[in-house]
Amino acid sequence: MGLNYEMEEKRGPVFPKRITSAKDLDSIHIAEAGELQYVLDALTLTKKELNGRVPLIGFAGAPWTIFSYMIEGKGSKTFSEAKKMLYTEP
Repeated sequence: MGLNYEMEEKRGPVFPKRITSAKDLDSIHIAEAGELQYVLDALTLTKKELNGRVPLIGFAGAPWTIFSYMIEGKGSKTFSEAKKMLYTEP
């Protein structure tokens, strides 16, 4: 989506530049299906290499998770900044 993040040990993903206003959303890139072909290719290759020995289990952040990390800049117990954005910038 064009917003860089860093993976920090014991903290998880951290966004140095956060979304702080509705205007910031204009810089977010929404991918078209064709831009994500590499994901399907990687899953297909991985499944082939596993050859049925073990199940392939994946994880993808839900829209709320991605939104809240981009707003908060990191994980949060209260999501106060993300909730504030929902109410003040619907």
